[in-house]
Amino acid sequence: MIVSSAENEGCTTTAVNLAKALASDDKTKVLLIDGNLRSSSLHQVFGLDNKNGLLNILRGENDTEQAIKKPDIDNLFVVTSGKDAGHPGSIFDSQALRPLLDQFKNRFDFVILDAPPVTLYPDSISLCSKVDGVIFVVEAEKTRWEAAQQAKERLRAAGARILGGVLNKRKYYIPQAIYKRL
Repeated sequence: MIVSSAENEGCTTTAVNLAKALASDDKTKVLLIDGNLRSSSLHQVFGLDNKNGLLNILRGENDTEQAIKKPDIDNLFVVTSGKDAGHPGSIFDSQALRPLLDQFKNRFDFVILDAPPVTLYPDSISLCSKVDGVIFVVEAEKTRWEAAQQAKERLRAAGARILGGVLNKRKYYIPQAIYKRL
């Protein structure tokens, strides 16, 4: 699961880039899931229909085959958030979620879940105990360390296994020629 403490820190961009990098191996099948049901964007990133997505599976409105979409990238598959995802309620507490994630894990080599910000919605807290690990994204010069610390503590308290962090949107103030010599 890829998560951040606040909106617009680059969580979706990080998830997409990780999925593309993993899918570049011909022997690897990658599934990218839009778990940010309140502010979904993966369907826009890949130009896919947002109909029949994760929310619809969890509500029992369609099966997984209808929800798995294929963008124009080899070995990459996407499950969008689904229609009417604006107010998902406590859908991630559904008994259907864990078996669904297990089904995806058995079918794909990597399953990446783009999750909503930890400090804004309870969804990521509900999800973190159902995934193998969490990668935490922070935006350079924007994310306050207190907010990052609070989000990390909330994840840990919920049983998250934090695999690492990504410092996103870092600026380089020293000329590149000097960086090369360091």
